[in-house]
Amino acid sequence: MRMERVTKKELENLKEKVLELGTTDPKRAAAHAYALAVHYKKRGESQYMVTYAKKAVELLEKLSSEKLVGCAMNEKSCIEGVTIPPILSARMIKTKFKI
Repeated sequence: MRMERVTKKELENLKEKVLELGTTDPKRAAAHAYALAVHYKKRGESQYMVTYAKKAVELLEKLSSEKLVGCAMNEKSCIEGVTIPPILSARMIKTKFKI
């Protein structure tokens, strides 16, 4: 699937979602942060890519199960054109974004 370039407004909406979900649903917040990191990587904005990749890792590491196997997503998920892996783990994110 080809990922279309998102608008600045869509990026802002994703950022708001990360903040909104950060305390109530860290798993979903991590998925949104991962999507942001992917979009910023595609745009060549490495500073923001690293920021949101690290945010996703931080959120996942707060979940006790993450430390062992990763965080299973409840359903196949796509956020703003980014397919979220079925198992989203801190290790995978660190490897993908070289952080």
